Amino acid sequence: MERNILGCRSSSWTIVIGWFNMVGNIIALVLLVTLMPQITANVFDKNGNSVQLARESI
Repeated sequence: MERNILGCRSSSWTIVIGWFNMVGNIIALVLLVTLMPQITANVFDKNGNSVQLARESI
């Protein structure tokens, strides 16, 4: 396989875009599942302790 992006643009870009799309969907799902309870709890939390916990857990 050539490393030249311009040489094999169609094949390499479809693979890269498909891979980023899959990884992006997985990351989005994980962030939604893990951060939504902390974000909703943050709305009612005045101290901001859950914000620091969310940043440390990542």
